Amino acid sequence: VTITSSDDSVAVISPDATSAGSGSITLYVEDGDTACRFYIQGVENSTGTVTLTGNAPGFVGGSMAVQIVQPAVTVTGLSQLADTGSQDEFQVAVGIPSADSSGIYQYQPVRFDGDQNGITATVSVSEPEVAELITDDDSGQEVTVMVQEGAATSPYTVDAGGVALSALTPGSVTVSASAPGLISTDHASVTVEVQ
Repeated sequence: VTITSSDDSVAVISPDATSAGSGSITLYVEDGDTACRFYIQGVENSTGTVTLTGNAPGFVGGSMAVQIVQPAVTVTGLSQLADTGSQDEFQVAVGIPSADSSGIYQYQPVRFDGDQNGITATVSVSEPEVAELITDDDSGQEVTVMVQEGAATSPYTVDAGGVALSALTPGSVTVSASAPGLISTDHASVTVEVQ
């Protein structure tokens, strides 16, 4: 079965979750099977509707439309209440935004393309005297964290390459995440009360 994207500048196809996509792939439906699996990968900085077409010798072809939307970034796993001196590890997540952009409708992993290392997100705090951010190689008011290819969130621990909020003094602090080309959802900013 040959699967083809009508516009490979917007969406490409791959045979599995860990292969770079292309505009057209050929898959095999084994004897006794009725289907085969493939993956649709949205191309960075592109949106629109593409038509995927499937054809096989001796069979009637078929097609379906797929909408590729601008991805979103959000903060997840961060408590809104912290004790002075505590450290709270949290994640930056990416995926399809909800209709009102308040959050992520569905987490989706960053596609493999062989050229990129994932998505670099910038995380910052509004009040550096109240709390700071910590990664495995940096700390301060602003740090960066990666959402790697094949993952939908940044790592869960600082040791693995993730990020944590270190509460310093009582007060209110807003933690915000952003990434180039991604929508920042309402939940991309979280206010934390340090007591």
